[in-house]
Amino acid sequence: MRLLLVRHGVAQHNSAAGRFETREETMQNVYLSEAFFDCALTSRGSDQAVALFPSFVAHHNSSSLIFCSPLTRAIQTCLLAITGAGGAGGAGGGETNSEEQRKVILDESLREVTGLHPCDRRRPRREIEQLWNEHAVDVDATNIPDDDTDTAWNPTKRETLESVQARARTFLRSVARRAMSTETKAAWVFSHGVLLEQMLFAFGGTLLTPSPNADTSWLTNEKWRFMNANTVDVELDVQAALAL
Repeated sequence: MRLLLVRHGVAQHNSAAGRFETREETMQNVYLSEAFFDCALTSRGSDQAVALFPSFVAHHNSSSLIFCSPLTRAIQTCLLAITGAGGAGGAGGGETNSEEQRKVILDESLREVTGLHPCDRRRPRREIEQLWNEHAVDVDATNIPDDDTDTAWNPTKRETLESVQARARTFLRSVARRAMSTETKAAWVFSHGVLLEQMLFAFGGTLLTPSPNADTSWLTNEKWRFMNANTVDVELDVQAALAL
């Protein structure tokens, strides 16, 4: 099964972090600031997302699915990438190469590392669903807890990388189950840098291998990092994922 892994475009906290010289200043003014709670994309990030639209048109069809993190920056990236509309550069909307409805499945396991940083705290589900109201895109948010507060977000400490890898494992197993029970051949996955990196680092070379003619630097370069609006094209071993 083919997976197209996409990190969100440049968000407000990503841009703001570049304005400070030290880690301490960045933490206090950006990552620990409520001003960046579940922040949106910047104009540059929106343009990056719109630029993904031609690739989406080329690869999306009736046998592929779309998964997305419930955080705003990932949702915006997903919406712009699959509709081609709304970029700061004035890009117009477009149609996919098929007429089927573009249904997006929100998945709690795809969110960024939780805890401590307000930029990684999730909004209530009802607010998340409102983000889709102006778009001709069906959204399935049943996997997102119907709560007023983000109970997975700890205000005093960050989630461990082991926990992030466990969430990645949960996601891959659930995708494999869908692949076995449906005609699904591919899936788009809109998520975050650390989650996607941990998914590739933990399962790359075993469950996940580069698709034919795709970039392999993530597998061969130990210093590789998932850049904003980058796409990594991989093949998922469905049978091995089911055994996780």
